[in-house]
Amino acid sequence: MRWIPLGLALLLGACGEPRFDGLAQALAENDRGRALLDAGDPAGAAEAFARAITLDPASAELELWRARALAAAGDLPGAIDATSAALRKRSGDGVALYNRACYRARLGETEKAMIDLDAALATGAVSAQRAARDPDLQALRDDPLTRDRAPRPTLRCAAELPSEPVFIGAPLTLTVRAAFERGGALDVADLGERSALFRLARALEEVETEGDLTRVELSYELRPVAPGEGSLGPLRVTVNELVCEVAPLPFTVLGPEGFIPPALGLGPDLSPPSALVAGLALPGFTRRGARILARAEAGDELLLSPTPETITRLELRERGLTRWVGVDAHTAAPTQVTVRRGGETLLEETR
Repeated sequence: MRWIPLGLALLLGACGEPRFDGLAQALAENDRGRALLDAGDPAGAAEAFARAITLDPASAELELWRARALAAAGDLPGAIDATSAALRKRSGDGVALYNRACYRARLGETEKAMIDLDAALATGAVSAQRAARDPDLQALRDDPLTRDRAPRPTLRCAAELPSEPVFIGAPLTLTVRAAFERGGALDVADLGERSALFRLARALEEVETEGDLTRVELSYELRPVAPGEGSLGPLRVTVNELVCEVAPLPFTVLGPEGFIPPALGLGPDLSPPSALVAGLALPGFTRRGARILARAEAGDELLLSPTPETITRLELRERGLTRWVGVDAHTAAPTQVTVRRGGETLLEETR
């Protein structure tokens, strides 16, 4: 038999299974707090999170949840104190700094809020695009002391039109690019005199999202139908109530002397494809006066009968992949729209 020293034996006898009762209760209170918050009882949620903190005092997350509940209950000073407690437990936390900036901005402490926001943006935990559209930070955008430093929604745009002369019948591509915070509908309008020298043959919309930023490239294939010189624009790009303008773009169309243009010059409508067919199902079809709009899945067969004299092909792509295709046509006569997929007719309607 092997003898064990008495001291060691007593020590071993004192050892038992680890106990996690406190942490389990803290987790239960945390779950209760979240449930109460979802149920519309922020005051009760704050009390549950406070009990959880007494059981797990090292948790920064519980402090942040308590701050959120207090803010929802209207206790902004309490929310600031709770968030400060979270930062003492986890210094430099970007989310905590951002949340405290929001609470301080709502309370009117704009200078302190701006300091917190700058620190939060420096961590990379939140983006300037998110801060720019956060209603909790509106006070920073309104206060004369902070409005020049506060992130604001931005819209950047540009447009290109080939400078070389183009002959009648040859395609001329107008490219419009825009970058803006994610969300909102993009609109493009020609503020100049609508040119009767072109008809719009194709409109392609390419959309790419990266985090909170959306980039859109619109390519309009214009078909010259008459000789002459002029300009397209100025163009106005709008999204989320923001406006960006592009200076007029000059063009020259060459053609034989005495050329009589066909009656196709409707002038380019620069509405993005997604805006033209907003609200249409897939497949979908609508008539607006003499205008016919239809869209279908990529790869579907989309037919109009009788074929209108003027028809614009529409296409929406995301990161190079076609999401849907469509048509924009003008005719006063009743038109049958048919959409087929794999030999099966999905839509057949006359309006």
